[in-house]
Amino acid sequence: MYKIKLLSQTKSDLNIITDFIFRYTFSSEIVDNIYKEIVSWIYSLQIFPYRFKEYKNNIRVIIVRWKYKVFYSVNEDTKTITIYRIFSSLQNYENMI
Repeated sequence: MYKIKLLSQTKSDLNIITDFIFRYTFSSEIVDNIYKEIVSWIYSLQIFPYRFKEYKNNIRVIIVRWKYKVFYSVNEDTKTITIYRIFSSLQNYENMI
């Protein structure tokens, strides 16, 4: 099984997303559900990390709910999955990865 490594920027991205959702919904339940779904998709990579398409330069992408993109890479030598960034699909993420 692979280890998951979340970078500090990844944690910040997740906080930004959940803060944004809460500001528009005022629902901690919705925020919790979306947070859990994103984290669940990330940790599902431990079992089968190559199931998502390569984006570019060995970076792969998970699309969660057609609204969020999680960018990650797999290191076979250390059996580690590094989660780089999480973006809303509405963001211009091309130059931020």
